Amino acid sequence: MVVRKEVYDEQDAYISDFHYHNRFDRRRFDPSSHTTPVPASTKRADQARVEPPLKRQRVDTGQPPTRDLKLCLKEQVLPHVSLSIQKLDASQYKVNDIAQQIIITIAKSALFRRRLDETRGYLAYEDEAELAQQASLLVQKLCRELRYQVPPPSSSLNTEILLPTGHAESPPKEATPVTNQPITATSRPSTHRFQRRERHEFKPLERSNQSTSSAPKPSDNLWFQVKDRPYRTAGERELIQRGISSGQSLDTPLDKPIVYHVDFSPDEIALIIKSVNAILHTPLPPTLKSLEILLGEECPILNLLKDGLPGRTNEDIRNFCSDIIAGKTSVVPQLLSTAQKQSEKPRQRPSSQRLSKMASLLFARELEGDMGFGRTRTYMNFQNEAKILIEDEFDQIAEFTNCAGDITTISWVSDGGLICGTTVHSDPHNQQYNKPGNLLICSVGKGTLRAFPDHRIPRPLIKEGQNSTREMRRSQDPWLYSSVVSSDFDPIHRRAYTSSFDKTVKVWSTDTEGNHMECIATWHHEGNVNFVAAAKDGSGRVATAADVPSHAVRVYTVNPDNIDQSPYQSFSCSREDAGDNTKWAYYPATMQWG
Repeated sequence: MVVRKEVYDEQDAYISDFHYHNRFDRRRFDPSSHTTPVPASTKRADQARVEPPLKRQRVDTGQPPTRDLKLCLKEQVLPHVSLSIQKLDASQYKVNDIAQQIIITIAKSALFRRRLDETRGYLAYEDEAELAQQASLLVQKLCRELRYQVPPPSSSLNTEILLPTGHAESPPKEATPVTNQPITATSRPSTHRFQRRERHEFKPLERSNQSTSSAPKPSDNLWFQVKDRPYRTAGERELIQRGISSGQSLDTPLDKPIVYHVDFSPDEIALIIKSVNAILHTPLPPTLKSLEILLGEECPILNLLKDGLPGRTNEDIRNFCSDIIAGKTSVVPQLLSTAQKQSEKPRQRPSSQRLSKMASLLFARELEGDMGFGRTRTYMNFQNEAKILIEDEFDQIAEFTNCAGDITTISWVSDGGLICGTTVHSDPHNQQYNKPGNLLICSVGKGTLRAFPDHRIPRPLIKEGQNSTREMRRSQDPWLYSSVVSSDFDPIHRRAYTSSFDKTVKVWSTDTEGNHMECIATWHHEGNVNFVAAAKDGSGRVATAADVPSHAVRVYTVNPDNIDQSPYQSFSCSREDAGDNTKWAYYPATMQWG
C-alpha cells in the first residue's frame, strides 16, 4: 500500500487581478504533481478580492443633434418657397394657399423624407437646389387650377355718369368710329364752362284704371319667383341633406322657397361651349362630354366666360367645374330646396333606425338562430328583412315612364345604357290598348328613353266583339306590337338579341356608349320565342327556345358576313307516349349557358 502525501502551497490559492481568468499560476503550479482541488473557502476569498470592471467612458462623435421636421422646413424649405411665389400677383392668385400647399406636398414626398432621415435634418446644398426646382414647378401647376385663382370682381354694378348742371344738350351729330386710345397721365381736364340748363318742374305720372287692370298678375307658383340659381358642390349638398333630414318641419309656411342648389341645364352647358368655341375657334359639340375634355386640358373656363351666365355667379361656375373634374355631377338635373310641404309627414324609417334594426337582427340571429322568435317576439325571415333594410337605403336617380306595359327583361349594353322589353295587350278583346313602346333603349347618362317598333305584326281582323266594328278598326294602328320577353347582350361582338311573341329573334348592333342600336338581322321561328341567350366565351353562338313541340331549342353560330342566314342546330326533348297519347309535349321552361 502506497500512501501519497499531497503538499499544498497556500500561495498558489491566491490569484492576482492580472491572472483572474487563470485558475492556477502555470509558472508555479504543475498539474502533474498537484491533483488536490482548490478549497471552496479559498474561491470565495478570491471572488471577494476581485474589483468590478471599469465603466465605458463616453466618446464624443462630433455629429450635431437630429433636427426635427418643423425646424428643417422653416430654415431650408420655406425660403425657397417664398422666393418661388414672390412674383405672383396677390390680386389674381391665392398666394398663401399656394405656399401652404407647396410645403405640404414637399413634406409628404418620399424623397424629402428619405433625405431628412439620412442627413439627420440638415439637408445638403444639392437637396436645397432640387427643392427649389420642385417648388417652381408646383407654383406653375397650382396657378393653373381654378381653386387657387382669385375670382374677378363682379361687373354687374351700374355706374351712373353725373353731368354738370349747366351743360346744354347739343344736337345729334353723325356717327363716327370710336377707337381705343390710351389715357396718358399728362392729360388735363377741360376748362370749358358749361351753360346753365333749366330744370323742368316734376309732374307725377298718373296711372289710369285701365293700365292697372291690364297689368299682368304675378304667378301663384312661388318657384317662378326664384331668380338666382345657386350651385353647390356634391360635398356641400350632402351636408345640407343631412341637416334637412334631421330637422323639424316649420309651423308657418315660408314666403318663398329656399332654393340652395340648381343643376346646370343643357342650355347653360351649350352656352358655355358656344362661348369657348368663339374664343378658341374649336368645333366642340355643346355637350357635357366636351366640357369634361376642356377641363381635363386645364382650360380656364371661368376666364373665358366674360359675361358670365344669367342667374349664375362665378362661384357657381367654379363649383360646377370642380364637380365635373371629380366626376360627381348629377345624372339627371335636379333642383334642391329646404322648403317642405305642410302636408309632408316625417320619414317613417330614418337611416339611424334602419342601422339599429339591422344590428338588432344580426344580434338576434346569433343568439336565437334563423327563427328569431325569442328576441324579435315574432317569426320572421332574416334574409328577407335584411334585403328590405338594404333596399330602403337606395336612392332613385332617374325614372322613365310611358312604356307599353310591364317590364319583362332588361340587359345592359354599356355602363350607362340598357335595353328593356315589355308586355303588351294583344288579346282580341283588349287590342285597343295596344301601343308602341314594347322595346326601348335607355341612356341613364343622357336621361333619354327611345322606343323601337321592330317587334310587330299586321293587326289581325277581329270578327267578333267590340274590336270587330269598322269604326274601331279605322281608329286603331294597322300594326299590332308584340311582347318582348327576353333579351341578352354579347359584349365581345357588341351585339344585342331580343325575342318576342311575334315568333322572331332580332339581332341588334349597338354603339359603345349604348345610346343607339340598329336591327341587322331577324331569325324566324315556328312559335313564340320565350328565351334567348348569347354565349360569353367569344364564340358568337346564340341559343333560342320557342313554344313548339319539336326542335324547340336552337343554337345559332353567327356568321358575321350573313347574319340572317346563320346556321343553327335544333334540339328536341325525348318523350315517351303512354298508350299512344300524342297530345302532349315538352316545352322549354328555362335556358342558360353552362
